[in-house]
Amino acid sequence: MRLSKNEILRLPLDGQDFELTLNFESNDIPEYMGIRRLDPVSVKGKLIYDVHSEHLLVTVSLKGRMILPCSITFRDVPIDFKTSTTLVYGFKADEYPDILVMSKDEVDLDPELLGLIWMEVPSQVIAQDIKEFPHGEDWEVLSETEYNRRKTQKPDERLAKILEYKPINE
Repeated sequence: MRLSKNEILRLPLDGQDFELTLNFESNDIPEYMGIRRLDPVSVKGKLIYDVHSEHLLVTVSLKGRMILPCSITFRDVPIDFKTSTTLVYGFKADEYPDILVMSKDEVDLDPELLGLIWMEVPSQVIAQDIKEFPHGEDWEVLSETEYNRRKTQKPDERLAKILEYKPINE
């Protein structure tokens, strides 16, 4: 969503509500975000231009679904997200560090909205329908329940003597 300076200056004093759907292509999403795909994102918000401070206030609510890789199997996992915030834009840099400066007398909200979506990406995603965890020679991935079950088992008799070891410094 792009707004020119003229469009911003013509906003009503009480603001203007907007509602739109954003479609991000795969090449629009930087690889470092870890998002494989975004379904259409519903955006609702309000634009308010403050004549005295010359700042544009953009209150937005985003709702949609992102497709992320499973941390174990790398399969696609759909994750619903919902977020909201207020962005503040200015025509020139001023003493407030949180003000986003409009370049070339226009504002493009898409990069900031994509950044808001990125903030909703969880640090780890695990698919719910994993039937078999990956394994290899001398290693395997365990579910949490399997890990807890094995932790309560008696240790191998050959290693039991190691459990009696106490460091000298204690």
